[in-house]
Amino acid sequence: MKNICSSLKWILILSVVTSFTILACNKDNDDDGHSEGDTTAPVLTLSSPTDGQDLADGETIHIMGMATDEKALHQYTWSIKDAAGDTVHEGTESIHDQTEAEIHHMHVISGVTQATTWTVTVLVEDHGENSDEKSVTVNVNP
Repeated sequence: MKNICSSLKWILILSVVTSFTILACNKDNDDDGHSEGDTTAPVLTLSSPTDGQDLADGETIHIMGMATDEKALHQYTWSIKDAAGDTVHEGTESIHDQTEAEIHHMHVISGVTQATTWTVTVLVEDHGENSDEKSVTVNVNP
């Protein structure tokens, strides 16, 4: 009987510890309290490239801008797509816990054999899953 009580005691202790562990791990660690009540979208300002800008094969597209949020930014993504909608270049940058982040990425244009248009898009998100997106179209020449 003593062994049964001792075994039950350890099972109970193990159950309690396991429950606390599961509850602690179940918390959304990506939030850290930043998104609580956050309904305001971040603000994205895209300064480069400019809409309608002319670029040529061998030149560099500079994707530049500023993202701000009143609580905390999460990440931004950028993409360059050709006229058919196919991705030329893309990426994601983490900017956790910043209220202001500078955006600067580059892509060297190569392999363009005829005049076309590309769309450059930047999307910024905060921890409350609010977002702002800006797109510009650039003219790419051989």
